[in-house]
Amino acid sequence: MNSRLLVDHSPAAQTPLRDARLRRAIHLAIDRTRFGRQMFQRWFYLVGPVPAPIERWALPLAELTKKPGYRLSAQERQEDIAEAKRLWNAAAGPDLGPITVTYAGEPPWLKDAFPQFQEMLRETLGLEVKGDIDITGYVELAQGSLEKRLVFTLNYDNGWNDLDDWVYPYFHSQGPKNSFNLSDPELDTMLENQRAEFDYDRRHQIGIDIQHYLLDNVLARLDWVAQKSLAPAWPYLKNHYLQPWFGYLYLFLPNIWLDSTDPTFSSKIAERET
Repeated sequence: MNSRLLVDHSPAAQTPLRDARLRRAIHLAIDRTRFGRQMFQRWFYLVGPVPAPIERWALPLAELTKKPGYRLSAQERQEDIAEAKRLWNAAAGPDLGPITVTYAGEPPWLKDAFPQFQEMLRETLGLEVKGDIDITGYVELAQGSLEKRLVFTLNYDNGWNDLDDWVYPYFHSQGPKNSFNLSDPELDTMLENQRAEFDYDRRHQIGIDIQHYLLDNVLARLDWVAQKSLAPAWPYLKNHYLQPWFGYLYLFLPNIWLDSTDPTFSSKIAERET
């Protein structure tokens, strides 16, 4: 789950969020742990620009939780709240008035969580956000992002596998998913360098540097939490794996098989016979 903020710095830009202090204040204001518990109970990850399940490329949790906005202790949380308020006031945040947040009506738990999202911004920053629900799911969100006119959105993403998929399309100035009107020459160079690097260790380090840069300097896409999917599994069920979204049952027929030699399979047959 993430929020996307229009950060356009051009003279004609209509976004109030071009000031990085305002974006950092919002980044710090939302309590990710509280948000995750409200949405998914205890079954969630704290996520950075590349989420934790993508272990090959993500910032390690021990490193991520040292950064403001992700820190876990009560004292650190209070420090983050104080800094959020300081930044918001310093950048004239109280003068902005209400901001419209376009959010998805699907999945249903995202719609249900939006009032809590509103309340956290209100109680920490005094920011009133007006919800504009996309009842179709993502039609308006997708179109508005392509047209680069949505100031603030709350979205659900499915995710990808490779480092480049998480960062280049969104944050390169020519990236096809750069809905923020973001243009940062230093970041562009880093994103191009990771594409050109074939040594894993060197590319991995560039990826870590990119994520730190995004969290320290950019904050155009604010990543909140990711759900942990739970499912039962039996030892005799082979070649079964979960996908992060619906519509994958067609994979079952050619891939999944039952190992009748597994002792647990035999016990299941015995239970049925009795």
